[in-house]
Amino acid sequence: MSEGSNLVSYPFEVSNGISEALPNQYEEFITAIIGQGSAASQLPNGVWVGSLQILEKNNGYWLQSVAPFSMSFVEPQNELARTTAINKIEGFNQSSEQAFYFFKEIENIEVGDVIYSYCNDIIVGGREWIGEYTDVPAMGFDNEEYSINYCEANTIPIFKVNKLNGDLIELKGDIPKWESNGIFTI
Repeated sequence: MSEGSNLVSYPFEVSNGISEALPNQYEEFITAIIGQGSAASQLPNGVWVGSLQILEKNNGYWLQSVAPFSMSFVEPQNELARTTAINKIEGFNQSSEQAFYFFKEIENIEVGDVIYSYCNDIIVGGREWIGEYTDVPAMGFDNEEYSINYCEANTIPIFKVNKLNGDLIELKGDIPKWESNGIFTI
């Protein structure tokens, strides 16, 4: 692993939770993991948050490291990794360029409300609010037609909450500029 983003694949037949899959002595060096349309970020207390909860066979992941080191994943000990189902949000295309915005809290939001990300007035991501540190993807332009007008470097996405009653509320705040493989906590 080098400092920064590292593309790795998970080699085992059985899925494994993030903390179980990472060797204890190196877990502190990994700050975030990005999968296809999902991400996990490690809080200072070592707890992983976000929609990415388990690593699965034949999937690639971007591991973000704060230091160079060499490691192998820990082989799973259980038959099945436990996970909580995350509802898939439709209305945007998965892109090879993506960033994730972790929302610690949002005033008056309820479980089941959906947070959408927009660039150029186009929905580029969405996630159902599941509680503190919900990660919302914001897909980027990857030189393919389906991603025209998606986020690009230095653009700032707009976030809107679609309430269960149908109200659409734009979120206001200090939103960081989009960057590929970006992990941001708001």
